[in-house]
Amino acid sequence: MRILQRVIASLRYHWRYGIFLSIISALFLISSLTILLLRNIQGQALRLFEQRLNSLARSAQFIDRLPLLQQLVRVRQTIINDAQIYFTILFWGFAVVILMLNSLTLWQRQSEFNTYQLAGQNGMTSSLQFALENLLLFSLAAGIIAIIMLFSQTIYLNQLALLSQHWFNQKLPAKLTTLQLTQHGTAWTQFNQLFHHQLTTFNGHLLLFDQGTNSNLFTIDFNRLFWALTWRSGLLTFIISYLSAMVYNWRLKRQNAN
Repeated sequence: MRILQRVIASLRYHWRYGIFLSIISALFLISSLTILLLRNIQGQALRLFEQRLNSLARSAQFIDRLPLLQQLVRVRQTIINDAQIYFTILFWGFAVVILMLNSLTLWQRQSEFNTYQLAGQNGMTSSLQFALENLLLFSLAAGIIAIIMLFSQTIYLNQLALLSQHWFNQKLPAKLTTLQLTQHGTAWTQFNQLFHHQLTTFNGHLLLFDQGTNSNLFTIDFNRLFWALTWRSGLLTFIISYLSAMVYNWRLKRQNAN
């Protein structure tokens, strides 16, 4: 209980640092969540494409003769892989930023940590206090983001769908881009042979270019991804903060001993 009181008192005193860390945490959560949701949207679109393709009673050999189908699979898989790479960069970039911010903050709070040591407080306790401060700031940022997303979910989903479509369009090769804009010509005539004597809820254009965004699935993905991202990032913040404070306290102890 006493350590929580010290955590709250410290955050009140170092409020500028708290605001800065909260903003960094919020930006990281929003950007990472957006990347992960875009990855899932493209994954959902790829699964929908494969399900529709399997529903067509055509031989695999005939489908294999349409290279644009393979091109489309590669486009969506490339986007999914790129999104995972971007998230990995964001996650470990956030870790580096937290480490650098901790190092700067600990140096600025040297006199405070010296006082703790002179008062007989061990390094583990003061390091735990510092780590809990950062964890609390991160949790507050996550809570604010969750509330904002709760009231702006529809707007956020619509913007995600537009961003996903833009990313998809940018990755399309020239032939598929032309096919997307013009639903006529030899290519469409050949492709539409797939639909001869078929009763489907989709046409050739929907088969190839439908993003398949589903609001119910989005809600499930959002909740699952947000909480998984929050606890993993929170744990990362706590561990980095605790270890960096432990190293700093050890360094201060050696300096004071000399």
